[in-house]
Amino acid sequence: METHKRLILILFAVALVIGVTVAVVAAAPAAEQQAAAATPAPNGAASAGNWDRIKASGKLVVGTSADYPPFDYYTPDFKLDGFDIALIREIGKQLGVQVQIKDMAFDGLLDAIQLGQIDMAIAAISVTPERDAVLDFTNVYYVGEGAVLARKDSRIDQIAAAADVAGQRIGVQKGSVYETWLRDNLLDKGLMDEKNLMLYTDISQAVRDLKASRVDLVGLDAKPAEEYVVQGGVKIVMRGANRQLYAMAVPLGATALQDQLNKSLTTLQDQGKVSQLVQKYLKISPNDILPVPTPDPKAPTPTPAPSPTPEVCKDGASYVADLNYDDKNMTAPPVMQPSQAFTKGWRMRNSGTCVWDSTYTWAYAGGNSPMSNMGASSVRVNGTVKPGATYDFKVPMIAPSVPGVYQGFWNMNDWQGSAFGDRVWVGIQVAGPPTPVPQPTATPAPGVSFWADSTYLQAGQCTGIHWDVQGVQAVYFYQQGESWENHGVTGKEDRTVCPNQSTTYYLRVVYSNGAVQTFELRIEVAAPPASAPVISSFTLYPPGTVPYGTCLDISWDIQGDVSRVSLFYNNGVIWDYAPVRGNMNHCPTQPGVAGYNIQASGPGGTVQAWQYANMVVPQVQPLPAPQ
Repeated sequence: METHKRLILILFAVALVIGVTVAVVAAAPAAEQQAAAATPAPNGAASAGNWDRIKASGKLVVGTSADYPPFDYYTPDFKLDGFDIALIREIGKQLGVQVQIKDMAFDGLLDAIQLGQIDMAIAAISVTPERDAVLDFTNVYYVGEGAVLARKDSRIDQIAAAADVAGQRIGVQKGSVYETWLRDNLLDKGLMDEKNLMLYTDISQAVRDLKASRVDLVGLDAKPAEEYVVQGGVKIVMRGANRQLYAMAVPLGATALQDQLNKSLTTLQDQGKVSQLVQKYLKISPNDILPVPTPDPKAPTPTPAPSPTPEVCKDGASYVADLNYDDKNMTAPPVMQPSQAFTKGWRMRNSGTCVWDSTYTWAYAGGNSPMSNMGASSVRVNGTVKPGATYDFKVPMIAPSVPGVYQGFWNMNDWQGSAFGDRVWVGIQVAGPPTPVPQPTATPAPGVSFWADSTYLQAGQCTGIHWDVQGVQAVYFYQQGESWENHGVTGKEDRTVCPNQSTTYYLRVVYSNGAVQTFELRIEVAAPPASAPVISSFTLYPPGTVPYGTCLDISWDIQGDVSRVSLFYNNGVIWDYAPVRGNMNHCPTQPGVAGYNIQASGPGGTVQAWQYANMVVPQVQPLPAPQ
């Protein structure tokens, strides 16, 4: 989590493959919009961290980011656990208050304190001068150290100087002290090309790409690094540099809460409880625990003078309710059939001071399985959402084809793609597959032919779907989870589809008299091996019928053990060994159907998916005859 943490020496003067330049393109105008949208902080900010209120209510609201084992994580039975979680619960017992823990995106965790969304945060947070300027910290509760991972078969065995890693690609967690260190010490000084800095919202994705040879090194904390070494495939090539001091963060000026936390922490340290938690969760023997520095008296933070310039707004998002499919906190997830289509809805409140607009997205943030994305794509905000207002997000999804319990996490992303606010989830249970019912290979209807070459496939296989419709007003071809409006087609086509799970395809026909009829084809797909890659999303924008000459934005996200990703246009390769999560802009070279195919290969097999756009030559309207 505090991959969020320390960067390693000058040894990080390095390379990497994917750039973060996308943020730079929109930075200037978006930054202006952010500043213009600033509004006064919500009323909750004044009471957050107020010890008298916390004591009277008996509740301490704590923010964390549960994607950083062994400090903060979810157990296999969907419970929050980890060193930080256990420590703050022990502190709550000392204080005599109930601890309410909110799982949030790390990038927005500290802003959430300033917005009053939480009273404090504990998430393996390193104390830095920049953070200390806007927040107060408790005494240090743990001293960590940084590490660098390489692949087990890498020629890099030990890092001793910058020359040892020259030309390498580096992966770190976005918003972490590692990113800050790289930018301050290498990027800003021209010693490192920004395209060689790979940023991840989840450090496990960086390690995954390290194993798949997409990055050469990963910088993170030593303890998580050791966890990944145990899992196999990677080795530690440097550790011990750039030690980090972990402390709990509280609002600036919340001295009463800070004092109470420090007293409780000291009591637990004197009782040996903290040492016991270190041994239990971090697997460090008492003799190997790094000593915690003696707290220095700190003068009270003076109240800052009002700034003559407007304060940049802060992003915040708070969970309000599940609109449907309530899983009862993962105790009773709704039961779905394999490959069942459904739409999950959440209500979120804009608890920040920025206005949400179409540059903000509701995005998948990970889950307990590579299939927890459930075939869903990010959803953009439609219109604007002012601070304090609520917004309902509705995401079309498809239940995995493999039976089991799935939990997928979602959160808000700002205009730069940085996650913020409460992290919420969709939880379902997929029942055992029903006994297959033979499907007809054709759907007869007057003037309509709609059939598939095969309706039963093995994972990774493709089939052709065909239709021939004459003398009608309009035709649409789409699959479950998609809106028909964006998928207009011609009356006679042949499509290749490669569904990764059982899927229903639809042909919507609008007759000349305005009557509408929808035909279905169900393609049953055998469950792929558990180790096979998963295509979480593969999209074209704009979709459906598009004027010829328009360039298309192609986006994809591949999860699992992946060794190769290839992107095709009309059966020709346009990007081989593409990134597992990426996008590109492509301009079809001819009118008609533009077919895009993505293939992902790994030790567990090969999967693929198709998307189509109908490139139509715009009709030129004749000029009116002169009068």
